[in-house]
Amino acid sequence: MSFFFNPAEDVSRVYYGTDTRIFSVLLGVFAGLKYRDARRRPLTAEKRKKSLIQFGVLSGVGCLMLVFMDGQWAGVYRFGMILFSFMACSVAGLAADHRLPVGKWLDFFPLQWLGKRSYEVYLLHYPILFLFRYTGWKGVPFFAVVVIVTLVLSVWVYELIHNGKKIWEKAEFLWMKVIYGAAVLLSVGFCVWGLYHIVTAKSADTAYQEQLQKKFEENQRALAQAEKERQEQLAKAQAEQEEKSFVTAIGDSVLLGAAHALREEMPDCVINAKESRQVTEGLEIIREMEQNKSLGDTVVIALGTNGPFTLAEGQEIINALSGREIYWVTVYGDYLQWQDEVNQNIYTLQERNPQMQIIDWASEVAYHGEWLYEDGIHPNPQGEVYYASLIADSVKDDVEENTEEAVEGNAEGNTEESVEGNMEESVEGNAEENTEESVEENTEEVIQQ
Repeated sequence: MSFFFNPAEDVSRVYYGTDTRIFSVLLGVFAGLKYRDARRRPLTAEKRKKSLIQFGVLSGVGCLMLVFMDGQWAGVYRFGMILFSFMACSVAGLAADHRLPVGKWLDFFPLQWLGKRSYEVYLLHYPILFLFRYTGWKGVPFFAVVVIVTLVLSVWVYELIHNGKKIWEKAEFLWMKVIYGAAVLLSVGFCVWGLYHIVTAKSADTAYQEQLQKKFEENQRALAQAEKERQEQLAKAQAEQEEKSFVTAIGDSVLLGAAHALREEMPDCVINAKESRQVTEGLEIIREMEQNKSLGDTVVIALGTNGPFTLAEGQEIINALSGREIYWVTVYGDYLQWQDEVNQNIYTLQERNPQMQIIDWASEVAYHGEWLYEDGIHPNPQGEVYYASLIADSVKDDVEENTEEAVEGNAEGNTEESVEGNMEESVEGNAEENTEESVEENTEEVIQQ
């Protein structure tokens, strides 16, 4: 897990990967064998006391970790999950040791009942959580409904698997068997329906992902060619001593997909976009573009889709763009768990930095699912047009103002040079006239004498 983890990339691969999480399974197997042998040995009073203290400390620390550790924190993947797995093995082993009172403390009816159905809860809770999160619910009502639905379905699956035959045999009346049979058929039908959509969804996902990947590659090549042409134009402009205001947009795959549409709206816009780009990469990109003179007077930041960032990291980017007009595009995703955190940080940065403005893509697209691909994040061809128009309309006024200032500056500079040139010519002309007049006067005086 520590080997694959990269804070500049999406953590989904590390979090969900079987190979990166197998250590927890292996630790559980090892702990089971270890505690099975340990229970055969005698337990002294001193060791019993230490075991109880160990159970209390580990349980307390484990609860704190569950509450305060965030799934995007780097420490979770570098040491947090391994540490938690060791602690969980120790707590489970102490709870299962019949020589300690811990098991008796936990062996009262509610926990015993829940423990027997814990595997069904484990299997069902995440799909139910995902399904209800899609509705946009938040807070206590959302949590309560998820818990209730998870428990009800878990109990039903448990009873169907373990006691299905007994329930059928105990049904005394026909209507009971009809209800039970209908419930079973409904459950089986739901599973078949789910499997069908899983299979068809994979095909659909593959199709749109291939289309999106092809678009990314085409736009990346187009941006590289555009940058090459821009550098040639820049060299020519420097030779002619011309100044021109332009916009720079820095972003991730959302911007990359809409790059063509954005260049249609703003042909002079310099776009630097790449798949899976994190906010933490923005600072280095800004420095590189400044060295290459690719950083315009107006900069659009379209980062945050691939993971959250801290206010300190965002402020570093703002500081690096000092003296420029800054726009930050809010992020959106139907299933993007860090969307609210990222957008809240963007708004906080805007409050702290008056030179920064917000392009609120999240509010625009929230009620237009038809603008997005199946992943609920990347704009489709229709959405790309709206995305590009939103950015262009937001920054065009600033670009026009900067261009007018540049033109006025050049005009003033030319006027000053013209005035200085005329003054020099006038002084030189007067000096020559005075010299000629002086020579003529001296000559006349000599002749008269």
